[in-house]
Amino acid sequence: MDIIDRFLAMKQKYKYAKHDEVDICFFAPLDFLQYLRKQEKNMQKLINTSSIEYLENEKELNKYTTENIINITIGIKASQKEETTADKKENLRETLRAKEQQLQSIRNFIPSLSASGADPEVIRDKKKEMNKLKKDIDELHYEIQKQKASK
Repeated sequence: MDIIDRFLAMKQKYKYAKHDEVDICFFAPLDFLQYLRKQEKNMQKLINTSSIEYLENEKELNKYTTENIINITIGIKASQKEETTADKKENLRETLRAKEQQLQSIRNFIPSLSASGADPEVIRDKKKEMNKLKKDIDELHYEIQKQKASK
């Protein structure tokens, strides 16, 4: 319980919100690390951690903000799990551009299908695909606007 209390205090001290996921690490004697591995699920829930690292080399501690409890060193850092918002926004824009290009090519293709006397079922399928792309594009525009508003 001392360790969990210390982690929670560290989250407060280093200005992590209670709901923020953090990465934690332990540098301790082998028998204690084995005990901690058995309690991993409990610690993840109580501390709200995305990953727990059990270090065998003291040099690996430099990635973390650390504190000592007797012969145990514990470390904490912000979780690297989430993409940055800039990366997310850029990925959304790339997807949007690709979908818009795909929609344009279908728009250009449908008249040529009609002119060549293609099966009406094929034309209907292309129109359905075009409508689905329009919906996807609208959703992507919405996501981009939502990210702009959250800034």
